[in-house]
Amino acid sequence: MRKMYLLVTAPAIQLLPFLAHGQEAQSPQGNSTIINLLWGGIPILILLVLFLFLLFLIVRFAQSGPRAKRADQHMDRVEQQLERIAKALEKKD
Repeated sequence: MRKMYLLVTAPAIQLLPFLAHGQEAQSPQGNSTIINLLWGGIPILILLVLFLFLLFLIVRFAQSGPRAKRADQHMDRVEQQLERIAKALEKKD
């Protein structure tokens, strides 16, 4: 799954400079400042939403992945060992 993300995102990031050097269309003189701000802000919002979505997927994968399961198993073993130690100390007293 990680390889797929790398195969998609790496070329997309490398192609971003070509988008920046693209030819600008001739805009009519009647464009307002609000429309210009929208056209400037929409790409930033799209990138922000895409970044947050990918971040959410990474966090979700990390929480449900094999490392999380191993961590849960480790915590269970540690709790069992601590219970055994507590019982041994109680018997000692």
